Amino acid sequence: MVCKDVSGKGVLMFEDAKKEYDQAIDRNNTLGELANQKVPSTTTNRHTVLSKLIVVGIIAIGIALLIIL
Repeated sequence: MVCKDVSGKGVLMFEDAKKEYDQAIDRNNTLGELANQKVPSTTTNRHTVLSKLIVVGIIAIGIALLIIL
């Protein structure tokens, strides 16, 4: 059974809803593509972290010794 809308408002509402739905699908696809992009990894080398920690530790011990003496 097909209902005819004499005023045409139903047709316009359907077209607006379809347009919004299509825009939402496009936004969703764009966000999905952005989410699937590979981000360059920022892995740090353990040796560099360890060496920085040792240097900071030595500087801290040196400052502590200067304050004590």
